[in-house]
Amino acid sequence: MKTSHYLFPVLVALIFQGCHRGLAQDIRLVPVEMSQPINGILNLITTLDSLTAGDNRLNFETIGFELGAPTISDRAQLLANSERGQYIHVILDDQPYMAKYDKNFSVALTPGDHTLVAFLSRSYHESLKNRDASIWMRLNVNDTEVKNLPVAGPQLIYSRPKGNYQMKANGQTPVLLDFYLLNTDLSDGHFVMARIDDKEFRISSWKPHSIHG
Repeated sequence: MKTSHYLFPVLVALIFQGCHRGLAQDIRLVPVEMSQPINGILNLITTLDSLTAGDNRLNFETIGFELGAPTISDRAQLLANSERGQYIHVILDDQPYMAKYDKNFSVALTPGDHTLVAFLSRSYHESLKNRDASIWMRLNVNDTEVKNLPVAGPQLIYSRPKGNYQMKANGQTPVLLDFYLLNTDLSDGHFVMARIDDKEFRISSWKPHSIHG
C-alpha cells in the first residue's frame, strides 16, 4: 500500500493505492469510535527565539502521557502496533512523519516558510485528538531568527496508513486510517474525501476509520 500525506485547506483528498495481486477487492471504510480518551498534554519547551536556520534541538514536555509505554487497549491486538510504545508524531512540511520516543530531538530548518505539527500517538498509531495533545506552528525562518505565523483556515494532517502492511491469511486484518484536524471538526460543512484505489469515501466525522478488503 503506497501512501502520501498532504496539508491542504478546506477539502482534502487522501489517495491510497492497494496491491490487488489479481484478486477482486471489496474495499470498505468503516468509522470506529475513538479509543478510550487519554488526557495527555504536549508542550514545546524550546522558545522560538532560540531557533535559527540549520539543525535545531527541540525540547518537549508531556503531561499525563508516557512515551515508550504500550497503550493498553483491545485495539492494540487488532492493528499494527509499535513495539516501542507511545510516541510523539512529528511532521515537518510534506516530509514523511517522524515517530519520536524521546522528548528531545533535532529538526533541520532551511530559510523560508515551514509548517511543523506534533501530536501524541498511541502505540497502535491512533492520535490523541484533544487539542492540548498537539502543537501546530507555521514558521518563517531566516538566517538569524524564526517568526511564528498564524495557522488560518481549516487544516488537515494525514497520519495513517503509512508504509507496507502484511495481511493475515483470512484477509480480515484492518488498516487504520487516521488524520488530525485544526480549525474544523467536520461539523461546519467541511468533509474529507478519501479515495482508495478507484473507490471514493466521504468522511464527515473526525474519527479513526478502519480499511477492510
